[in-house]
Amino acid sequence: MPLHSLRHTHATFLLQAGVHPRVAMERLGHSSIRVTLDTYSHVIGGLQEAAAQRFDDFVSAKSTVGEAVGKMSAKRIEDTSEITGFKIGVRGFEPPTT
Repeated sequence: MPLHSLRHTHATFLLQAGVHPRVAMERLGHSSIRVTLDTYSHVIGGLQEAAAQRFDDFVSAKSTVGEAVGKMSAKRIEDTSEITGFKIGVRGFEPPTT
């Protein structure tokens, strides 16, 4: 196998494995990332789908965490409605009425 083919195979495998194109560019010694992407972008199929999936996963994780924190806060307020002699009232903290 010619050396150039081995170099091309190496670059292709890097990009298919999800290595950032900037890293591949540096390993190949290209003068700009444009050279790398123009030459090898065809091997990085499914970029749009992968980006959409990663964004969806990120947003889903954020909303799940937000819901959990909201539930924990509501539970904490519910459990501690009477703190050191004060009760949570309509206008905020009010002294207890006896």
